[in-house]
Amino acid sequence: MKSFIPTRRKFLKASVAASTLIVGGPAILRRALAQDADLAPYKSAKIDWQQASGETITVAVIPASYFENLITIAPQFKALTGIVGAISQAGQRLSRRKAST
Repeated sequence: MKSFIPTRRKFLKASVAASTLIVGGPAILRRALAQDADLAPYKSAKIDWQQASGETITVAVIPASYFENLITIAPQFKALTGIVGAISQAGQRLSRRKAST
């Protein structure tokens, strides 16, 4: 097994990568947070988004990375519609049993 021997070049590459993340990270995060509050196009539509305000729905999902998007927009959904969206994460087998009953 090769042992790790730090060289000046490896150290400089790691330092540049770390500083890029530290400096650029907040800018990326700000851009992502700015998208959260952008409900204007939906609110300007001729739709009564608040017609079911106060209701609660439960969405069952399996623990998968692509459902993280659904979880992150749940607050936007509530702000737009007034509907509380509860997200239930369960394994695939349990989800199938719940869906069939």
